[in-house]
Amino acid sequence: MSSPSLSYIGIGLALSVSLHVAVASPQLVEKKTTASGPTIIAFAPSEVEGQKDDGAIEGVAHTQFAMQDTAKCLSPKKVTFQFWFADRLVVRNGNKITIFEVG
Repeated sequence: MSSPSLSYIGIGLALSVSLHVAVASPQLVEKKTTASGPTIIAFAPSEVEGQKDDGAIEGVAHTQFAMQDTAKCLSPKKVTFQFWFADRLVVRNGNKITIFEVG
């Protein structure tokens, strides 16, 4: 495992949203993904998915708007965008694995 860093292959950027949602007994959700080339990855806590309260909806919307703004700034470069609902995100970039956790 390695710490988050920029590599010569592309841009690695993780945006994590700290949204506080009351849950009785949270079950951690882990997602695995691959970043090859310039990639922007954002994720929000799994319990936010499908929430109807204004805070959760607004937090996800702000994250998605930030990704769109970043795409505009990076244009015309080709960048891959990923958005996940997860508590832990495992990102593989070549032979490097980096783990991000919400919190």
